[in-house]
Amino acid sequence: MLSLAVAFVCLIPLGGTHPPRLPYFDKYIHVFLFASLTVAWVRGFSKQNTILFLQQNAKKSAAIFCFSYGVLIEILQELMQLGRAFELLDIAADALGVVLSILILKVLRMP
Repeated sequence: MLSLAVAFVCLIPLGGTHPPRLPYFDKYIHVFLFASLTVAWVRGFSKQNTILFLQQNAKKSAAIFCFSYGVLIEILQELMQLGRAFELLDIAADALGVVLSILILKVLRMP
């Protein structure tokens, strides 16, 4: 469900006509969304019992999935033409969120 919410927030233009007061505010949102998404996928992969590889490699698998998902969303933004555009900085922010969440999970020694 969180994956769909992230796609919705990233694909549908939600902003008003006023620029945000904080520069690059949307990039902070990307970091937060993809950090949250990565934690959710790590937890899901580590708790499932069907695919042993995903369970044993939950962090790596979630990181690859979430980064790829971010790239896919950026490509869809460009293709769907709903008022959003492909941005390399969004991909960088998504990747930062993925990396930060994996680092935090490792420091906290969470699966």
